[in-house]
Amino acid sequence: MPQVVRCGRFEGLRVRILIVDRNDSPDCGPWAQQEWDQVMDMGKGGRDSYSRWTRHFGCAVIPLDSLRIGVLEYRRVSEIFQSGCGRLVDSCGLDWWELTAMFFHEEIELLGILRRLAGQLGSDDQLFLTRPGFYADALRFLLGDRVHLLSSRSSTQASGLHYLRVAARFPMAQ
Repeated sequence: MPQVVRCGRFEGLRVRILIVDRNDSPDCGPWAQQEWDQVMDMGKGGRDSYSRWTRHFGCAVIPLDSLRIGVLEYRRVSEIFQSGCGRLVDSCGLDWWELTAMFFHEEIELLGILRRLAGQLGSDDQLFLTRPGFYADALRFLLGDRVHLLSSRSSTQASGLHYLRVAARFPMAQ
């Protein structure tokens, strides 16, 4: 499994890692001319894109998905989802938790990946994200002031978070 860069040249030094939001490009933005020790893409770039970005930055550029741990990732998410089954059943017997949980599968997986990433970082390492949003908030919760935002543009996921907050106001039965 790929890990945060930890080769000899970084021992004892602060590592600067850039995480590029799905809605941004690594080579377009205020981060494009800065120096990074590693760049991670939350999107789905192709091999040629990662090669080009690696040359541009002079460091490893990898998809954040490369930190997945295979089938174990799916098992963990499945356990989380099973804990809610049978709690939102309507009068027709439809389990609304089971019907809607699949829409959050990828997000829950990504939270697990970000948690693992946070655990791999050294105490002086710094993480920079290209924009605010749910994942930046999650990393800030895990890492505190070592997380920095390079843009104030909100992600489209922020609007999704708004609807989750609204839904949380309803009683469980609804």
